[in-house]
Amino acid sequence: MGRFHLLRVLVLIFAVGLLSWYARQGGNNPFAGTKTIRIASGENGYAIMCSAGKTPAKRIVTLFAPEKLSSSDIKLLMEDVTGEWNLITLCQTIDFNAFPNPPQSWTILSPQTTMIPVDNTEIPAEDAEASAINTEDSAEAYDNWPEPFFNTQAGAAGRFFWQIVYPLGDSVHAVLLTVDKTATLICGSSVLSGSSKNTRSQFKEKLDLLIIPSADAKTVMETREIFRPRFIAVIPPCDTSAKTHLKNIICADDSKNWEYKFKAKRGKLSF
Repeated sequence: MGRFHLLRVLVLIFAVGLLSWYARQGGNNPFAGTKTIRIASGENGYAIMCSAGKTPAKRIVTLFAPEKLSSSDIKLLMEDVTGEWNLITLCQTIDFNAFPNPPQSWTILSPQTTMIPVDNTEIPAEDAEASAINTEDSAEAYDNWPEPFFNTQAGAAGRFFWQIVYPLGDSVHAVLLTVDKTATLICGSSVLSGSSKNTRSQFKEKLDLLIIPSADAKTVMETREIFRPRFIAVIPPCDTSAKTHLKNIICADDSKNWEYKFKAKRGKLSF
């Protein structure tokens, strides 16, 4: 055996070890740092901030706003939308003045594209093309914001993937967030109103995090039984008696100024 043969064996051993280590990582880029999911709000609404990157200069920030927010509602998240960021919304109008600067991109997730928010107003979709033709500068029409991109099924921003899903197999939809092999389902009140303890869902025991609106203890427990997630986060105000029964129910005591923060790393979600 020559020394070159021995060197080749060592290189192969190192390559096998490196591939084995990479296969155990939760994401495609193990050097991207921990991904965080922050849920925060004020008195009137909430938003979900997702970020990835080891340093602020390289951080990828995505804001999901399921409802209209004011600057006071999302002041806990304002510090992260001063640089480059992306916006994901449903089909609601946007208060442009609530944000310190426009996003890099704006995606609207909606099963039906019926309304287009322009300059804090809504224009019917059939009139949108004519409106764009009559507008000399689209940036001016959107108050220097990027024109929204409609997607009726899914969208991606950075390392975060958003998708419209039907968790109960009917017409009621929710939003599924996927990052680092972790799954987060964001439900509205319509999902809760159409469910009962006998309801079946294809997401049962497949969710790392379930986010639901304000609900009483009975509804929280029934929803937990339907989905059986690792964590269930309730948007305040909520019945804090629910979390006294099970440790995986997260419910803030203060409904005016609250924040939940989760970390996704190596395919696992932690609180």
